[in-house]
Amino acid sequence: MALPKIMLVTKDKNFAKSAKGALGGAVVLSLTDSGEKALKALGGKHDYSVVIADMVLAGRDGRAFLAAVRKNHPKIRRIAVTATPDFEQAMQLVNSAAISWLLPKPCKAEELRKAVTDAIGRHRREKVENESMKGTLVGGVKMLVDIMKMTHPEAVTRSKRIRARAQQINRNLKALSPQFMDMVIMLANVGCVGLPRTLLRKMETGAGITKQDMQTFRTHPGIANRLLENVPRMAKMAEILHLQNTPCSQNPPMGARILKVCQDMDQMLLNGASQEKALLHMRKRPEVYDPAVVEALSRSGLAASAPQGAGIPVADLKPGMTMTQDMVTKDGTVLLHKGECLSEASHIRLTTFNDLIQVEEPVYVQDTGACSDPAFDK
Repeated sequence: MALPKIMLVTKDKNFAKSAKGALGGAVVLSLTDSGEKALKALGGKHDYSVVIADMVLAGRDGRAFLAAVRKNHPKIRRIAVTATPDFEQAMQLVNSAAISWLLPKPCKAEELRKAVTDAIGRHRREKVENESMKGTLVGGVKMLVDIMKMTHPEAVTRSKRIRARAQQINRNLKALSPQFMDMVIMLANVGCVGLPRTLLRKMETGAGITKQDMQTFRTHPGIANRLLENVPRMAKMAEILHLQNTPCSQNPPMGARILKVCQDMDQMLLNGASQEKALLHMRKRPEVYDPAVVEALSRSGLAASAPQGAGIPVADLKPGMTMTQDMVTKDGTVLLHKGECLSEASHIRLTTFNDLIQVEEPVYVQDTGACSDPAFDK
């Protein structure tokens, strides 16, 4: 296991020397006398566990520095050291910087080691808890997507179609972490579980859509928000989903702006518009569509609708192929929707039991090589 990394910020050379002697080789200790230099270093890829700060520094004082660490790097534990400890100062440090320990100076080696050991332990426990919560969150999202596949597969198909576009825009704009953005994309249409499937099928064909249909369909972000807003750790996601139809002029979060552009592009293509016409429509409406998002989509080369694909027999199917039309049985049951990827498991079932399933041939597919995300595709 790598040694914990500690940042010591002090102008006091004697204290720096004694701290180095007290901690010995148990940690990796970085030294600086400036809060600004320390904040810059903490912003790098060094994964510090603890910051120890003297109250008298070059530049800003120690309390302001620790408050900045709390704001910008809340996972790093904070220890304050002062030559003049008093109750009022301690309260200020607790309230503004949420310190773990306040130590007097000169500081006994045993006291410093105890404070650092405790802070490192807290940091490690929080890291484990955060990883556990992240796994729980991903598992919860996957469960919701699996339920949607069974009850409203059209909603999942709609999300899968926009995934590549939305992720490319997100990478270009550096808006959200790729994993978080992918969860947002896959739940972008979770509110559709509250809509009639007949409406979703009509939206997929792009034909005969009335004004009333559009009004009803556009209620799904509100349904999504009601489903997710009270779930721990999903409040930010719920906000993005709730605001995905909000015009750019009303300043929604960047994740919502990306969904707005990708979802509307997808619907325009389903309705028969060309890529060029759809982009032109968006560029003329900067109050509705974020120009930066529209241009990122245009540069990505993914704005165009997928090609129609070739018609092939079931025997020629390969895992990773994407449906360019619904795969149906001879009695009209939909097995895979347009835009869905053929997984290994689905391929085995189809090729092994096609005599019983009786798929309508030919099957129209595009060979994309692999399903895009094993965390959600089955």
